[in-house]
Amino acid sequence: MSLLSETLRKMIEDHHIVITRFAQLAEIDRTTLQHIIGGRRTPNKAQMDKLLKVIPIPAHKKTTLRQAYELTIAGPDKFKQQEKVKAIVEKIAFASMLKPGDTAPPQSTSVPNIGESEDLHGLLAIKSALTSIIGAEEHSVSFFMPSDFPFFYDTLFAKYMTTKELSVTCFFPITNESGNKMSDLEYFESFIPFVASPKHNFQAYYIRGQSPLHDTSIIPFPYFVYTSKYVFLLSADMAHAILTKQEPFVQMYREKCQNLLSMSSPLLLSHTISDLLLLFPHVNSPKDITSSIENQPCFQSYLTEELIDKYIRINSEEDAAIVEIYREYIAGIQREPNFFSAFGREGLAFFVETGTLAVWPPTLGSPFELPDRIKMLERMLSDIKNDKFHCRMIDTTKLTIPLASTVIGVRRNTFLIYCLDYENGNVKNVCLTEKNIVEAFADFFSNLPNTFLVHSKEETVAVFEDALTELRLMM
Repeated sequence: MSLLSETLRKMIEDHHIVITRFAQLAEIDRTTLQHIIGGRRTPNKAQMDKLLKVIPIPAHKKTTLRQAYELTIAGPDKFKQQEKVKAIVEKIAFASMLKPGDTAPPQSTSVPNIGESEDLHGLLAIKSALTSIIGAEEHSVSFFMPSDFPFFYDTLFAKYMTTKELSVTCFFPITNESGNKMSDLEYFESFIPFVASPKHNFQAYYIRGQSPLHDTSIIPFPYFVYTSKYVFLLSADMAHAILTKQEPFVQMYREKCQNLLSMSSPLLLSHTISDLLLLFPHVNSPKDITSSIENQPCFQSYLTEELIDKYIRINSEEDAAIVEIYREYIAGIQREPNFFSAFGREGLAFFVETGTLAVWPPTLGSPFELPDRIKMLERMLSDIKNDKFHCRMIDTTKLTIPLASTVIGVRRNTFLIYCLDYENGNVKNVCLTEKNIVEAFADFFSNLPNTFLVHSKEETVAVFEDALTELRLMM
């Protein structure tokens, strides 16, 4: 018996639900429903939607039932990975909204009152020391720290966001498994706020051929934080630390970080807009999974030569070169047979009201006039109805993409993030080709259309029709 059938049967018993009436309301054959309850059959997404809509149980229990369904469909390992990616997407969205000065600094910024060195025992003493040395640092922090120590990452991010000059360098290991995969997504989840933030002075490097360091009999203090004045060493069990300001020791870790840089590779590659566009238009590239989540629908593939000529201003040879790359990029999207785009209702409303395509280079693009907004939406709506374009509205209350120009996607064996808040100076294009991260997000995107985060085709069509009605009233 599956987790779904067990959960559903218990809720039917607890709430004294009559099977015959339940089947009628859900428009599902009574025998089919009994097979679902008995675990002999798994409902498809449409059937599960109907069951959740009509079952007379509280909302929080519907959430439990929905999770049981998703876990049953995906399996425990895949479900866990998808939930992890979902958390990372939310972190990207959260960090892209923050601006320097938004986050409160750590409570203590005083230099720790120690001699040359001090032993620290227990989590409270360790947290206090970390808060002190990070709070007192204004220039640089380099570290190799465990991913499952969120206090450190949260404290460092708070300081990073409130100090203009602070630069941060992160080191982490890659396992020596086949393909040099990261052992999990925790590191990526830990430092993604640094990547998506408006600031640009964060670097992350991975060390190939390194196994996770947890054996205290070999290396008792594998983790470290190095600042301009202090070295903080943390034990593998995170229960014991050493804090020192001895100059020879500080100098040794300064050299250690330089040596790590020489044997490491950058995980994050940040590109200009023109560099980013060059990544995609190659005709001979393999047709791998192509999906994205953004606040606006994916309008690019619906731009025509006429619209480009009308709304893009070309003032230099560089502008002309970017426009040519953009034309090839659009053509590349149109050649993709399985492009899936999830968008937020807010982004569509933003386009209706302003005519602005948020992902255009801001120096080139201008807002669309009402007739052209209508033409683009009509064409997109027709293709959605006829299943030529797989575009669906996503529930942004559960998967937050707050900025119209925040885009998260997988294409050409590359995971990419656009954080293009031009008005506030947060313009970032991050491309990652690290295999495990790309695979994790590719799996998430391939499953996304089947989850409850994404609205149905009918609901998506209704939102587009409402947007068109609003535009026609504005004419």
